[in-house]
Formats: sequence, structure tokens, C-alpha cells
Amino acid sequence: MLLEFLDQEGLNINRATERSVENAYFCEDFPRAAVEDIGEVVFVPRLIEGYMDGLLRSTAVDQIAARGYKIVVTYDAGHLSMLLPGLFARLNCEIVTIPHREHGPRPKSLDQILAALDDLAGLVRSHGADLGIVVDNNAERLILIDEQGRLVQDEQMLALVSLIILKQGNPQALPIPVTASRVIDQMADEYHRSVIRTQTSPRSQMERLAEQKIFDDSGGSGGPSFQPTFDALISLAKILEVMTRDSLTLGQLVDMIPPIHMSKQTADCPWQSKGLVMRSLIEEHSNDAVEMIDGLKVFHDNDWVLVLPDSDQPVFQVYSEASSQEEADALAELYLGRIERLQTQLS
Repeated sequence: MLLEFLDQEGLNINRATERSVENAYFCEDFPRAAVEDIGEVVFVPRLIEGYMDGLLRSTAVDQIAARGYKIVVTYDAGHLSMLLPGLFARLNCEIVTIPHREHGPRPKSLDQILAALDDLAGLVRSHGADLGIVVDNNAERLILIDEQGRLVQDEQMLALVSLIILKQGNPQALPIPVTASRVIDQMADEYHRSVIRTQTSPRSQMERLAEQKIFDDSGGSGGPSFQPTFDALISLAKILEVMTRDSLTLGQLVDMIPPIHMSKQTADCPWQSKGLVMRSLIEEHSNDAVEMIDGLKVFHDNDWVLVLPDSDQPVFQVYSEASSQEEADALAELYLGRIERLQTQLS
């Protein structure tokens, strides 16, 4: 079971507050509330209808509907059956559906779905579809396959959404996590926009998105705005909107993104050693070009590597980007070796 807590602004609570809640719960360091003091559960009326109205109000529905896209889609019918079919109907999309569930009530895990992406890509090609999509059970993650059956990789997906936002002319500053590719900076320069690097936590990203009003659907009327959350359906609608407006296929839109060469590796490190290793790395690079928005990011001319302590596991996440995939992999391996060496020296 996953419990997520939101604050009064509708944003995920920050990591420090999460730790305080977890520590209080596991240590049972809290007073027991009387039944009459617990409060009440409030159900928001017409929640789904209001969400769908806002999504469609901020989307060029008629133009997309006139195009008549054909989409191969797999999603959890149990969770999204009240949203996706209605959205596709309003957008006049012909859909070929592949269910998440097989031989029982439990939906397939995202890992199982990802393992079957080759089959999904084959269906996109065989049906002559415009694209294929996978939506996770929480409708937070969107996975795309273009008309040629090519998977849009994770780093490309962030760049694609950034390109969509830039093409729409807002905002003045584009918030992206510190792990994002430098090609987003290049694209922002082309559209005369700046980039704001954020920490990798959902809270940090959501705060910056809210400040830039990227999710505003009020049309300047002072009406409600979308919450700055990870929303696969809004992302899909905006991608279809730009494809329609600019007469582009998904593949052509993705090909507008410069090549991305990134590597992500994991280095094991005991909890008690993580702080010492980070301090040692910072000292080693005290005279180098670094950035410490989240973890330690070291710049090597135009390339970079980020050493990021994982907040939930005894590991470091090591990200790197370079001019080729071989150089990116080598840069990540270099820092994996440094982390291992420091652990040996400090033990």
C-alpha cells in the first residue's frame, strides 16, 4: 500500500515532513486521538467530470478530433476506465486496446508491461497506428511509441514534454530536474526561454511548475488551474495538440530533439558511509566547476556527472551525459570507481 500526503496547496509534502511522519508512526510517538476528534472524510462532487472539463477546456479538441488519430493503448481498465475512453471519444481517436489485466483481477506490473513493449510496437506498425501509449495505474507515467514502432526513451520523454511547453510559448522559465539532459537547455535557448534546475523530489519540481503556471487552464479568467502533478493524460492531450497544429507525426516531433547520450548507474553504499563519501567527493572537487542543487554535479567541459544519494536506499544514483554514449558510460564508471575507492579508504 502506498500512502501519499498533500499539503494545503495540493502539493506532495516535502521529504523532511515525510521523515517526521514516518518516525512518529514507527516510534508510536504521537497521542491517540479520540474517535470524535479524527475528523471526517469529504468526497468532492463531480471530481472526474470537473477534471475532464478542465482538460478539454485547455485542449484544441475540435482540431484533434478532425485529425482522427489511431492509437494503440494499454492501461489498467479498473482505474482509468472512467477517464480514458471518454477522453478518446471526445478527441475522436480510434483506439486498439490491450488490457493490463490477464487471467485475474490483479493488473500487470509496470515491469511486466515494459517487458512486452516489443509486442506493442509491433501492433502499432501492423495496425498502421499513429502512436502507441502505455499509461501506468496511477495515470502519472506516460510511455510512447511512435508510428515507426520506436520507443520514446525516458530522457527523450522529458525533452519532448519540454519541447511541447516551449512550442506553446510559455513559460518564461522552464523548470526541469537536475538530472535532465542539457539538450533541454539548448532547446530553451532557441525559444528564448531560460531553464530552472530543481531537485529531483516531486515536491521541488511541483513547486517550480506551480510558480510558472504551466498547468493554468483558466484562460486568464481567474478560474481553477490543474494541479502541478505528473499527469499522463494532460501530457498526451498536449502532444496530440502540437502534432495536429504543426502537422507532424510523433516520430517527426521526437526527431526535432537533439541526440541525447546519458547513462544512469547505481553504486551500493552503506547508510553510515554515504555522508562521508559525499563530503570527500565535494572536497576532491572544491576547485572544479560544480553544482549542488541536489547531490554533487561535476562539469567536465561540456559533459557532466551527478552523484545523488538515494533518499530511500543505501545507494548512490550516478547520472552522466556526454557527446557520445560510450563517453557517458565511461564517465559514470569513473565515478562508480571513485565511490568504491572512497568507501574502502574510509572503512
